Formats: sequence, C-alpha cells, structure tokens
Amino acid sequence: MDSLILYLKRSINPKDSSEFYETDYFDFNIFTLMKQDGIMITKNPPPKYLSFAEYVKVGSFYIIKKTFKNLEWLNHDNTYSFSNSSEPIYRRLLPPPDESVDHALIIKSVLEENDPSKKTYIEYGVRWGDNISKISPLVKKSYGVDIQDPQSIPENCLFYKCLTDEFSTKILSNLTYHFAFIDADHKFESCFKDFQYIYEYLQPNGYIFLHDTYPCEERFLDPGACNDCYKTPIEIKKNYPNLEILTLPLNPGVTIIRKQ
Repeated sequence: MDSLILYLKRSINPKDSSEFYETDYFDFNIFTLMKQDGIMITKNPPPKYLSFAEYVKVGSFYIIKKTFKNLEWLNHDNTYSFSNSSEPIYRRLLPPPDESVDHALIIKSVLEENDPSKKTYIEYGVRWGDNISKISPLVKKSYGVDIQDPQSIPENCLFYKCLTDEFSTKILSNLTYHFAFIDADHKFESCFKDFQYIYEYLQPNGYIFLHDTYPCEERFLDPGACNDCYKTPIEIKKNYPNLEILTLPLNPGVTIIRKQ
C-alpha cells in the first residue's frame, strides 16, 4: 500500500491538504475544504451520509476522493469543459506519453494487499500481453481474453481467443476468481456489460479494475482511444449504489471497484 500511496501523491503533486491528505481517522472538516478530485487516505471510511465522495478499501486503508462532479471536465448536462489550466488535478498527469498512468502498478499494489498467490485473475482485453505478464506472476492462476493473439502469455495464464461476450456467457460462471481487469471494447455499452458479467460471479472482497475511465483531453474521447467508457463508472454508481468505487483522476484513468 505504501507504494500506491507514494505513487498517487507523486502523480497528483499536491499543493496543499486540499488536494492530498493522510490521516488515521476521516476528518470531515478537512474533507469539506478539499477540491474536486482531492484524495484523502484514512484507516476508516467516510460517513455513509456523505454524498460527495468516492472511496474504496485497499488493505487496511481507505482511498477517498472528493467528487462534486463525476468528472472534473464533465458538466451536468453531459457537455465537456476541458481546461488548459494546471489547476485541476487531472491536468497534472497529461501526455506525453499518450498513456501516462501506471495501471499495472495500481493493480499490483491492490493485489499485494489481498494475498494474491492463492487467488485468480481475469483480464478482458489482453492485447499484446504486457499487463497480464506483470500481474499473472502474482496470482495462482489467470485467464486472458482477446480477439487477437498476444505476443506473450505467462505460464499460469489460460488464454481465450474470443469476444468477451462469448467468454462471459459460456465460461465465466464456471470459474472462481477474485480480481479482474476490463480493458477490451471501450464503448460504454460493451464496458458496462463486461462489468455486469464479471461482477455477478466475482468473489466477495474481490476487485474489478476499469481502464480509460478518466481521459484528460478531448482527443482521448476518440473511438480509437478511450471512446465513451468514462460513462461506465457513472452508470455503475447509479445501478450499484452501495458499491465501493473510486476513479483515479490520472490520464487516461483507472477505476477501482471492491465487492463487499
């Protein structure tokens, strides 16, 4: 967890406690003064009545994010207001390179707090195999899904060359798994469907990670990039109101979800 906290702090590069704050107990007064996307790290969750927060438990810590809006640049009427200022936290970690957030580090940090060597991991959207090659050695077994063959696959990974829908309907219900990473089709409808399938059979206290959920420039909304999968966490919050969910404001975005 220390590596994750250090990474978040280094990425956000906070100006003061309104942007990043560590404390043993949730501090309502400080959190009230925090800005959009400000991160508080505590050992206890925020009060349930707090409506302007996202949070997820990792190990013995809670990562809590201030959320006046679902995304800093997304207006309530679903129009965009991307900023050229360095004031919004999401502007701190912009390209180059095109993808600057280290999602493998984030996933590994969460897994390492949850005894991964006895558990199973699923990855939708393996592509070349870079990410699953980093994560798979941590777990007992992994499953990879993609419509193309990866360049490399770890020894403990069983790869399926098929659509995620096919894997979800024919294979997923027969598996026991604790962690999953969704990075396949970036259309909102596809991403949300992938989440629904995976969440249904995910073991209690398991985690799902979504990629490309906080693109930090309008060009990343292109269908060939992040597309509109940023809508997925918003829809998840509507349909699963008691879920622990947190979208990190780091380009192009990682959402962490824990099933209680």
